Amino acid sequence: MKREDPLSIYRNWFADLDFHLANEIANTVFQAVMTCRSLNLLFIEKQNSKSLELASMNFLNVIDHQITLQQKQSNRNFAIFLLEVTRVILQVDEPKIPSTLEEYKEQHIASLVKGNQYEANYFEMLITQLSLELEREDAWNKLEASGFTFNAIYNDIDIE
Repeated sequence: MKREDPLSIYRNWFADLDFHLANEIANTVFQAVMTCRSLNLLFIEKQNSKSLELASMNFLNVIDHQITLQQKQSNRNFAIFLLEVTRVILQVDEPKIPSTLEEYKEQHIASLVKGNQYEANYFEMLITQLSLELEREDAWNKLEASGFTFNAIYNDIDIE
């Protein structure tokens, strides 16, 4: 049984991401591409010149284009590049505990009830920050679980 192509796995994972996280990843990949000239990136540069608000859509076009090229070495290099950049963006230093988010929400409500706007704003900021970290952690865990790993890239994109 043939496994799914690693770039297709990544594409499917990416397409399911929250819009803001997907745009952040796409913009970071586009920025990293501009500093990494080891890939054939003319198509990527053309996509990057389009609107930043549509970065995630442009990025999906780039992945689709790369998949259709069916150039094993290029696909392997691109997949490794995507994995490295995505890992840097999504991995958090230490796993967060979802119950901490609930504690922050309770503290936020208690601060609002007490009329302490400064404290309420502080907990609101912590809620936002922790929510983003949990979202990143969840996205990374889903990518790992999807099978998009260095081993899969090397084993599934066999170069003869």
